[in-house]
Amino acid sequence: MTTQGRGSAHVRTGASLAVAIMLTVGSGLSPSAGAQTSEISREDLRRHVAYLASDELGGRYAYGASSAAVARYLAETLESYGFRGAAPDGSFLQRVPVERVRLDTELSELVLVADGRSDRFIIETDYMLETPAVISADVTAELVFLGYGISSPRHGHDDYATVDVRGKYVVTVKGQPASLAEVQFDASERNVAFERGAVGEIVISEGLLSGFARFSEGYASRYRYRIAATSVLDPSPQYVQAGPAIVAAVARAIGVPESELTSPGGAEFQPQTLGRLEIRTRMISERMPEAYNVLARLDGADPDLVDEFVGFAAHYDHLQTREGAVFNGADDNASGVAAILDVARALATGERPRRSVLIMLFTGEEQNLLGSQFVARYEPVVPMENLVAVLDADMVGRSRASAPAAGNPDPETTDSDTVYLGIDGDRNPELRSIIQRASEGRLLLDYRHGPKTAVFRRSDHYTFVTQGIPAVWFFTGFHAEYHTKDDDVLLLDMDKLRRVAGVILASGRELLDLDHSLDR
Repeated sequence: MTTQGRGSAHVRTGASLAVAIMLTVGSGLSPSAGAQTSEISREDLRRHVAYLASDELGGRYAYGASSAAVARYLAETLESYGFRGAAPDGSFLQRVPVERVRLDTELSELVLVADGRSDRFIIETDYMLETPAVISADVTAELVFLGYGISSPRHGHDDYATVDVRGKYVVTVKGQPASLAEVQFDASERNVAFERGAVGEIVISEGLLSGFARFSEGYASRYRYRIAATSVLDPSPQYVQAGPAIVAAVARAIGVPESELTSPGGAEFQPQTLGRLEIRTRMISERMPEAYNVLARLDGADPDLVDEFVGFAAHYDHLQTREGAVFNGADDNASGVAAILDVARALATGERPRRSVLIMLFTGEEQNLLGSQFVARYEPVVPMENLVAVLDADMVGRSRASAPAAGNPDPETTDSDTVYLGIDGDRNPELRSIIQRASEGRLLLDYRHGPKTAVFRRSDHYTFVTQGIPAVWFFTGFHAEYHTKDDDVLLLDMDKLRRVAGVILASGRELLDLDHSLDR
């Protein structure tokens, strides 16, 4: 899964320690749970995670020396199950062209023109561009102050009600009006500027401003990643974090003290036009070594449905070795890859399903879902309208019971009988029902990481959600070892991983044999 992690003590493991994988206490849900997932092979899961999380692979960094070896392992495994390559050339490997870029501080700038005055601001010193600073772009737009930028019909408050922000930049402050002080707003009620057509948003945040120099130090030199085929990229909306100098300029244009913007204290604001904003962003790019998605298909048995697909997905990349420390990524995401591989094996065994199976093992997830974006937006390997659903497994191998004995278990990690299901149940009620049926006797489903949360956007299923394809994410939760050198095989709950794979398999089988397509 994308984003940064936390640290703790290291437990070394590798392929040579596969036989030592710790098994936790089995499910307390039902005595028959083991029998119901008997098609999923504990030994195969163990073998796959032991290889993928071995020290010898150095963390499976997408652009590292081991990446090709991992891709070959996955391709050869799927071929041995009877799958054929689904890449455009008929092979199992789809080349994903990636560049890494950093900001050019000399050629990037922000200018605010208001009340006959022009103020020029320097990137890193005065502002940070967060979403996502990967392409060179020039934007000139009217700048509108929107107060808190909240749109909540259920609470009768809409800062966008009297202003059309299409094609404009907006300025918002953190907080909420005193009249709604006790309300808990969803992320979907706060982050609506781009849905309303704004081309950018400047956010004034007291928490960031109090240590802006510390947060922004080295910001411009940090690398971001993008698909190299930038000629087909649409310019993304821009999200600017304001530094002290921009806050001062906005306060002057509005005619209020700076403190009213940084610490609004529930003040009531009225939208107003501030002037014109000009922002120029320039990037310095560098082509990365080749990286590959591993794609395989198993044709369905029904000639009327063979051109429809159910996708089974996981990302196989993880993080770079740093200062000699290997970031093994046993849970993130050797666990998900192992689950999908064994689901593939089970689907290729016995009676062939009616629809076709599409296995998608992505690279570049850790760099903002690049592998899945490439499949969905740039080089689809099947028509996206023929993709009935996508089941994504990302971090599906942990439980609180498998945490180290010392210290307190992370409350974000699910217990041994529960898995998070990231799904937009309102848009996909039938898919949700299918997974609920598949989970009976195996696992309990927790829906807290739904579409109104920021976490929902952090795995590959989200790429397909944005394309209107029913997609879900299986996830056993964050833990102290996430994105650290301590995410090792010995901490996996192998029985739970087997049951998660069983739910994915049972869900997939029902989807593959449905006599209709899901609503979108």
